[in-house]
Amino acid sequence: TVLFADSYNGLVRMVGADGIMRTLNDDNRIVLGAPSRLAFAPRRRWLYIADPSEGRLVALTIPQMLADPLSASEPPEQARAGALP
Repeated sequence: TVLFADSYNGLVRMVGADGIMRTLNDDNRIVLGAPSRLAFAPRRRWLYIADPSEGRLVALTIPQMLADPLSASEPPEQARAGALP
C-alpha cells in the first residue's frame, strides 16, 4: 500500500496492492487545505498529516485494510480536534 498527500485536491490517497486508488479522508469528517507530509505509526494505525495551509497536524486512525490487526487506542484528543499545540 502506498499513501500520498494530494495537495492540489486537499486529500490523502492510497493505492492498495489491488491497484485501486482510495481516498482516506473521503467521509468529510476531516477537511484538509493542502496536505504536504505524511507519517505512519503502524502499531497504533495512526496516519499523521501535516497541513501547513491550515497550520495544523492531523491524526487519522486508518482502516484495517492498511494495517495489521494490532490493538489501537484513540488518537490524542488534540489530534482528533484537528490541531496540535
